[in-house]
Amino acid sequence: RIYYKSDVVALRKIIFIGSLIPLISYFIWVTLIMGTIPRVGEQGLIDILNNDASATGVAVSLEYFTGSDLIMILTKLFSTFTVTTSLLGVTLCLSDFFSDGLQLKREGMPRVLVILFALVPPLLILLFYPKLFIAGLQFAGICTVILLVLMPELITWRGRYTLTINNKNQYQVIGGRLALIG
Repeated sequence: RIYYKSDVVALRKIIFIGSLIPLISYFIWVTLIMGTIPRVGEQGLIDILNNDASATGVAVSLEYFTGSDLIMILTKLFSTFTVTTSLLGVTLCLSDFFSDGLQLKREGMPRVLVILFALVPPLLILLFYPKLFIAGLQFAGICTVILLVLMPELITWRGRYTLTINNKNQYQVIGGRLALIG
């Protein structure tokens, strides 16, 4: 919202397109995996799960069943793209969180320091303790559910109904209390 100066039309467009692209990509990815790799058997989905190599296992299985080097390259490219975009999104969110919490400007040297503070610790953990990094990702998944599902509703409820802020003239999404509860 800050980056687009609360332009509601632009924000709606960004949210719609930003949600549609991952949805379509995910649908194609799941269709490709489920349509190509059998559930059971050698190089099957259950075999990949049991061998604890889900990221590389999927690429290897796709190559095994399709016999195509291009599929292997596209799978690795897709995986790299998803990890990179996730890293950029998390870095942006975490650096904004630190900037807000520490009351630092979002430009210049304070911005660089906040980004380094957001990136360097996870990078060091990944390099020296990869299993701890994976355990952290699993824990972060639980936190993500809380942050993305529960917190927006609670924050909106508090801002609309419990704080004494006069926000009658500010933009609100339709739905009211029923949409927040549902």
